[in-house]
Amino acid sequence: MQEAGVAVDDEGRFIYLNAAAEVQYGRAASETLGHRLDHLFAVQWYRDDDAATTEASLRSSGAWRG
Repeated sequence: MQEAGVAVDDEGRFIYLNAAAEVQYGRAASETLGHRLDHLFAVQWYRDDDAATTEASLRSSGAWRG
């Protein structure tokens, strides 16, 4: 089983979708690349400070996984 993988740029636009992500989300990479995250996902945080924690991680290390 292959895991779905996506990558976004600093502006929250898709720059990569692997084949497993295309299958899982029912969208071809060609129709998703360049669009913002909300084109494919509805972002909901568990806690109010999760968005700020994510932003801080992206600024300090350039990456976030979740």
